Amino acid sequence: MLQPELKFRRDKIRSLMALQGIDAALITCNTNLIYTYGCVVSGYLYLPLHSPALLFFKRPNNITGEHSFPIRKPEQIVDLLKENGLPMPTKLMLEGDELPYTEYCRLASLFPETEVVNGTPLIRQARSVKTPVEIEMLRRSGIAHAKAYEQIPSVYRPGMTDIEFSIEIERLMRLQGCLGIFRVFGRSMEIFMGSVLTGDNAGYPSPYDFALGGQGLDPAFKCKGKKRIFMGHIFIKFPDLLGLCRKEIIMLQKFRDLDQKITVHQIDLVMVLLRFLTQILCIFL
Repeated sequence: MLQPELKFRRDKIRSLMALQGIDAALITCNTNLIYTYGCVVSGYLYLPLHSPALLFFKRPNNITGEHSFPIRKPEQIVDLLKENGLPMPTKLMLEGDELPYTEYCRLASLFPETEVVNGTPLIRQARSVKTPVEIEMLRRSGIAHAKAYEQIPSVYRPGMTDIEFSIEIERLMRLQGCLGIFRVFGRSMEIFMGSVLTGDNAGYPSPYDFALGGQGLDPAFKCKGKKRIFMGHIFIKFPDLLGLCRKEIIMLQKFRDLDQKITVHQIDLVMVLLRFLTQILCIFL
């Protein structure tokens, strides 16, 4: 990851911290480490408001740099801050919505004289407006998805089971460069590669936290002889839907070309529209 990009992202967080009187952030969750440090490490990124960020790492143990410090446990962080002439923060933010309660309390106890607040909403706000680098990554990802999805009708065969179709979709995704890593935020949500929709729409538990889904692959949710609905059917019988997906990708590209900011809310709106169209099509299958 380019250092100017990482600095820009950190400064976005810092500007929001300043508005709320927060002196520093201690970041340790994988997604936010990727956003602020560029990769996943076992450790902590300490982000002061007016000083360079410091990395306190346990693994890998071969990281070098002026602002990187090996540690065995988080309790060493305070002493290292003092050794580097950094004052203890008056107000510190932790990733309250992601950290387990025990770990949150452990990190908060490192700063007994400090007011500790939940920084998850602030970090999400900073991440909601994408940088030009992130927009380019979204564009490339959308193109790869379109290439994979346009091949789905070719791997569908009448009489396939859910799992057989799911395996073929996963294979297409991996061939287009997907690493097989899936992240979903929500206690009641799970997702996996090649997920397909089966059963009466929105009538059964599904991996999704919205009104779209079916009985899925779990043997606990047997179909009981009911008709199965596959996403493959939708793309086979309604190829125009794939064209709509492409148009949305082009629309996001136009936003980028016009140098307009694309927010998470705008992307979510596009996805809601596509899901709504899918629901309508399911009715006529």
